[in-house]
Amino acid sequence: MYEDRLNGVIKLDQCNEHKQRIANEPAKIVIDLERLDRHNFDCKDQGSTALELLKGFKRFYSQQNLEGKAKILRVVLDRIIFKGNDTVVVWTRPFDLPFAIGKLAKEKGVRKDAKWGE
Repeated sequence: MYEDRLNGVIKLDQCNEHKQRIANEPAKIVIDLERLDRHNFDCKDQGSTALELLKGFKRFYSQQNLEGKAKILRVVLDRIIFKGNDTVVVWTRPFDLPFAIGKLAKEKGVRKDAKWGE
């Protein structure tokens, strides 16, 4: 840009506009990074809340009558897809992550009674 200005390829106004855009870029990047950090925190907070709510979920669900179980399922399930003899369950966010982790743990043989770091 500097050489283009010296060689007369671009006018002073164009040079100043481009210079101003370049000067504003770091501030825009900082704003974008802060927005991303807030989004990541919101996701972590949602996940933490979902895990807290799911602590006694199985016991709570099993104690409900059919109407109560249906209400719970409307909250945690997005949809159920039947493919021949297979059933695919699509969980509502943020409930999808804990169930995906549970499925992975079951498939990999992770002990349910294990504590973090063991």
